[in-house]
Amino acid sequence: MSQTDKEKSESTENPQAESGPGGISEAFRPLVKELVKAGLVVYETVSEKASGFGKQLNELVEEARSEAKKTSCHDSAPEEPEKKSRESKPAKAKESQKKS
Repeated sequence: MSQTDKEKSESTENPQAESGPGGISEAFRPLVKELVKAGLVVYETVSEKASGFGKQLNELVEEARSEAKKTSCHDSAPEEPEKKSRESKPAKAKESQKKS
C-alpha cells in the first residue's frame, strides 16, 4: 500500500483526522464554529453602532451645509446704505485719531 493510500484509509477510518493541509480537524470544528459565531455577533454590533454614527454624522453635515448656505446668502446680500455710513464713520474717526 502506498503512502497516499494509507493516508486516505486512515482519514476515512478516523473521523478525528485532519481534513488535509491547512484543514480544520473534526476535534477543533466545534471550537472554530463558536469563534465564528462570536465574531459574527461582534461584527453585527459594530456594524449597528457604525451605522448609527453614520446617520448622526450625515445629519450634522446636512445641518452645517444649510447653515453655511444661510450664512453665504446673508453675506452676499447688499448692505443697507445706513449700515455702511454708520460703519465707515467710526473707521474715519479712528484714522483721524491715529494721524494726531
